[in-house]
Amino acid sequence: MGSSLSAESHDPDPGTSVSPDAQGPVGARETASEFRAARSSVVGAAGATGPMRRTTITFYITEGLRDRARGAYRATSFFEQDSSWSEMLNKALLAEVERRERAHNAGERFAGNGKPLAPGRPIGF
Repeated sequence: MGSSLSAESHDPDPGTSVSPDAQGPVGARETASEFRAARSSVVGAAGATGPMRRTTITFYITEGLRDRARGAYRATSFFEQDSSWSEMLNKALLAEVERRERAHNAGERFAGNGKPLAPGRPIGF
């Protein structure tokens, strides 16, 4: 069975976790430097004005992939200038999202919203 992976709860440096109420740069694309900037410019929920709220996600992966990713993070985080496990996972997710935008939406962003995704596997795969 797969392993549950949450970017925030499995961060090897728990002192660097950012609460879900943290705000990032307005309208910025999540790059490594913007990710760090978002973490350093934490604004309280009361009076927060930026639309880029940070949140946690949980998903399932195999233990083998989790261990491989951890190994890659531990071996390369200094060279890649990852400030945390969460930053590496954000960069990986962003790379896949941008690949799909290029492949299926002429490089334009897909419209997103906060609605939950349908649970389970899609029918027909």
